[in-house]
Amino acid sequence: MIDKRILVAVCVAEILSMASYAGVAAILPDFITMWSLTNAEAGWISGIYFAGYTLAVPFLVSMTDRVDPRRIYLGAMALSAFSALGYGLLADGFWSAFVFRALGGIGLAGTYMPGLKILSDRTNNEKRARVAGIYTAAYSASSSLSFVFVGVIEDLMDWRWAFILGGLSAVIALVLVAVAVPATPPKQGPKTSPLAVLDFRPVLRNRAALGFMLAYLVVVWVLSANRSWMVAFLEFSGELQGEGAMVWSAVTCAAVMNLLGLPATIFGNEAAIKHGAVRMMVMFFLAATIVGLPLGYLADSSYVTVLAVASVFGVLIGCNASSVTAGTVQVAEPERRGATMALHSCLGFLGGFLGPLAFGYVLDHAGGGHSVNAWGLAFAGSALMCVVGAALVALLARSGRKA
Repeated sequence: MIDKRILVAVCVAEILSMASYAGVAAILPDFITMWSLTNAEAGWISGIYFAGYTLAVPFLVSMTDRVDPRRIYLGAMALSAFSALGYGLLADGFWSAFVFRALGGIGLAGTYMPGLKILSDRTNNEKRARVAGIYTAAYSASSSLSFVFVGVIEDLMDWRWAFILGGLSAVIALVLVAVAVPATPPKQGPKTSPLAVLDFRPVLRNRAALGFMLAYLVVVWVLSANRSWMVAFLEFSGELQGEGAMVWSAVTCAAVMNLLGLPATIFGNEAAIKHGAVRMMVMFFLAATIVGLPLGYLADSSYVTVLAVASVFGVLIGCNASSVTAGTVQVAEPERRGATMALHSCLGFLGGFLGPLAFGYVLDHAGGGHSVNAWGLAFAGSALMCVVGAALVALLARSGRKA
């Protein structure tokens, strides 16, 4: 089993480094007004973070099969700090926000999966799924706590300080990992071109891993769309309810919903370990479809109903968040674990880029997000993606020996 001090240090660093992660989602309605953004432009600012991640992760994570992942992790953490500080100090419109968020995505590409690689390389096989589940739960906690952090700092100070303090928090995370995680000798990879790390053909031949990876694309697509647009949706719903309907602010409600993702992530992973990953993932995907389909159309219902249905939808998606990653790690070939995790993460965060963007385009083409029908169509589209996830898991991941 892994040294618990290293596990705690890497998980805490993950939480610290993502303090400003939800900054755009939590303040998106204000950015739309302040910078005169269309819903599509707002979707780009939300999604470019994941696009930067998707473009960088194949190379950065594949390189962990050849070099100490700690080196990649520390460099990327420095970039994460720079991007958050730059957004807080300099962002003043679409393009500046676009650039700094893209850099933040690249920073996450070099910390999230390399962090898991640091842990998996130090864990024996029978404990690897549980360690992956704990680490993924830390990621879920990071995104959830970020809503709380950003909301509190914006109320007490200013939105810029949410990003500035988030950047300083990433600096603390960098120091923590540098001190707590010992360096390991460079790996002696085959004498091939550096671009050989981008050859994913052997990984794609692993059908079980491919099934989990494509399911991860669906999970992140839906989670990212939810997190990017939930505050705006709750504010829209609150306006329909009339004055006094919203006891808590939309940011606070979204933060609480995201915090529910932490126990959901742990529960889903444990259920997958005990009852079979494929069976439980298909069940959670289909249940999420049933709950998510009517969500947007309930915007003019009671605010309590909206919060309850949105929370259940998020929890059901969250139940698959760690089990898809644990499944990929389990069925990956040991000598290609880094490349497999790279492609897994790349596909997942491609979903993270496309989810908010597709949601924004649906809103724009269905009346600009000013009608119940527009929000209904947008959430229904996300819910139907869960059917795709269930089909991919059932058809591909079932071929894995441990699925």
